[in-house]
Amino acid sequence: MAVDTSRTPGGLGWATATVEAVVAHGDLAERHYLEVKSEVALEAPEGLAKLAKFILGAANRNPDIASTHFRGFAVLILGVGDGSRVGVSPLEKLALDQRLRKYLGPEPPHWDLVYLPADVDDRQVLVAWVEPPQWGSDPYPCWGQLDNPGGRKGPLLERGAIYVRRDGETTSATPEEVLALSERARRTIAGPASVDVEVTGKCLAWDWSEAEMDRQIDRFLHAHGVTTDEEAHRVTLRSTFPVYLDAIAAVHGPPIEVRVANRGTHLNELLVTIRFEDGVEGLDWLPESEIDRVAADELPDGPWSRRSTFPQMAYPRVSRRGYPLTFANRDGHLILKLTFSRLNQEGDWISDDDDLRIITRKPVGEAVRATWTAAAKDIDVVARGEIELPVVRPHNPAHDDSNA
Repeated sequence: MAVDTSRTPGGLGWATATVEAVVAHGDLAERHYLEVKSEVALEAPEGLAKLAKFILGAANRNPDIASTHFRGFAVLILGVGDGSRVGVSPLEKLALDQRLRKYLGPEPPHWDLVYLPADVDDRQVLVAWVEPPQWGSDPYPCWGQLDNPGGRKGPLLERGAIYVRRDGETTSATPEEVLALSERARRTIAGPASVDVEVTGKCLAWDWSEAEMDRQIDRFLHAHGVTTDEEAHRVTLRSTFPVYLDAIAAVHGPPIEVRVANRGTHLNELLVTIRFEDGVEGLDWLPESEIDRVAADELPDGPWSRRSTFPQMAYPRVSRRGYPLTFANRDGHLILKLTFSRLNQEGDWISDDDDLRIITRKPVGEAVRATWTAAAKDIDVVARGEIELPVVRPHNPAHDDSNA
């Protein structure tokens, strides 16, 4: 299984697929855009230095070379080796940011991480990614000194050093590499601002009449072996059953992809806002195992309340710190916001397919509509446009395991 370097890093789905490919490959050769380590102690000075060096080195790459893989991002995987997920002792992103601040400086490179389950209890696999380097960006030096514990030879991190990524290593820059970074800082690409925004996928029609709701409840009761006192169960389920149906939509609803394309000059502090029409809502994507948990936690007691057949813990939402896309349901509207510190010229950003599902609870035609605007620093309105998202109606959503 080859590592897919064509996708933009971010999200549980992408991270899981990438780690599975690395584990399957076994002896994957490290490149400037990918580093994989097995035994790393994040709480130790050596582990902190490893992470700081990688972030600085990734940010000090040539933008054109970086753009050939992972859309310019660099990826670090800790806790995988010899075809297994040995994991690391996890530290929260906030705690790592606080420890790294001394070495990354007041305006550090942008980076983020997720944790995935490991094969060892109390350990997790860390997957981190660093945003693409940019033309016009100054070099990122190391701002602090981190000496080797016990007085061993040479510092782990040297104040003032400039670290660079090469295939298989992160190391101090040569004079030639320092000059290349100076040239990167001087080079800018001018041009008019031009942004395009697309939302692809389908909106799921999720408007249930009272009779349709009762039919879904009946199917649910029969699926759980309830053959007596059906009317009493039906009455008790009516008020909370929509929560269960929403969980099904969050699992099996059609995936949504958001693409932001910059066809002009580099844009700083870009904000894209997408506002859907009345009655359209967003749901956080859920894995299939969550359907049983929702039935047990949200519905009145019944045969579906037995917890022995599924995990006891709710699905942990992946940290989205630093991820451009957020959404909220406000005043009957779904509003998506995408925030970029910088979007490259001729750069595309594509969302992961496990971000959200879109539904409508009102009778609609063949499509729902949205408007979008994009604004950047020193530019009032870069662009604006309209989006149509096709509507699909489920045949039998409560028991149909296929995407609508």
